[in-house]
Amino acid sequence: MEESVRSVSFNSDGSQLALGMKDGSFTVLRVRDMTEVVHIKDRKEVIHELKFSPDGSLLAVGSNDGTVDVYAVAQRYKKMGECSRSTSFITHLDWSVDSRFLQTNDGSGERLFYRMPAGKLVPKEEAKGIHWMTWTGVLGPEVNGIWPKYSNASNVNSVDANYSSAVLVTGDELGLVKLFRFPCLKKGAKFKKYIGHSAHVTNVRWSSDLQWAVSTGGADHAVFQWRFLPEGVMNGVLEPLLQGNADAPTAVSVFMWDAPSRPCGSIGYPQSHHVQFNMWGVTCSV
Repeated sequence: MEESVRSVSFNSDGSQLALGMKDGSFTVLRVRDMTEVVHIKDRKEVIHELKFSPDGSLLAVGSNDGTVDVYAVAQRYKKMGECSRSTSFITHLDWSVDSRFLQTNDGSGERLFYRMPAGKLVPKEEAKGIHWMTWTGVLGPEVNGIWPKYSNASNVNSVDANYSSAVLVTGDELGLVKLFRFPCLKKGAKFKKYIGHSAHVTNVRWSSDLQWAVSTGGADHAVFQWRFLPEGVMNGVLEPLLQGNADAPTAVSVFMWDAPSRPCGSIGYPQSHHVQFNMWGVTCSV
């Protein structure tokens, strides 16, 4: 791409890939041959986040100017509405299961809800019963427990919930990948931390089969792939569970396979208890 890419998103069937650019534009590619479907520039500032709706009919594009633009996929990405009530840059987006609502997080620490596709603001009281297809936002009672004591709204960069296993993975400014129970309602919730990145973690995401998580580093330019094993399972074999705090996810081991071109460092080995979250492979870029 001629312009620097800041964010990416696949649609639900993996046939199209949307790229958010540093110059405020976005491009959609056809995955099978990587040809351009459309290139649109409605904003002048970087696109921090973009996501297709679960039904594949809409694309939400969040920019640094605090606006989320909504486009209709079947109409060659015709703009259908915009969400413009944020007072700071957009950091995270999540769609509801039925594709009728969107929740946003912004740089000022505000969480807002909108009705799609027009972008009409929804009061917080009305949003309580909405079921979210994904949970990647760092704000809300469901993730209260991820915030360390005395932290501010910029300490945790990214989260992703694994609904089926009721766990949440986070990446933070200290370079840590953490695993919490989800929902994580109580302040100061227990967690397991995983060391590997030498700088802040910019993003974390579960794989589509929920067996792996991927974390991306900032200054270390590293991509880590973490293997997740449900409680009591080690290398595919059911293991006896050790005594531990039932509220805290734990890990059996963390180990690393170095990229052939250059080692990435050493990894710690947490104690064995219930939930296993193992780093299986590492890729480094220099």
